[in-house]
Amino acid sequence: PLQSYSAPAGSAGDGISFTDSSYDGTLSNHVASGGLGRLSDGVIGEDTEDLYPHRWVGWRKQSGGHINILFTFSEPRNFTSIHIHTLFSNKLNAQ
Repeated sequence: PLQSYSAPAGSAGDGISFTDSSYDGTLSNHVASGGLGRLSDGVIGEDTEDLYPHRWVGWRKQSGGHINILFTFSEPRNFTSIHIHTLFSNKLNAQ
């Protein structure tokens, strides 16, 4: 099973927060590590982002930047597929 994941802490701004308040690991220097939260809760975010932006985790786009997310499992795993759900919203300036 999944033990934890590490990722940059989500971003907040313009009155909207895409941080992961459910993350149960540690937060240091804007990096979440050693815990679990929204990226592993099995819940798919809804398209009604104007009502539920807090159900998404997001990061501000940096010029030429990327996001590294490290998933740690209790034993080696073989994956045949992975599903990543994303939000595009002009209203929330989320792409």
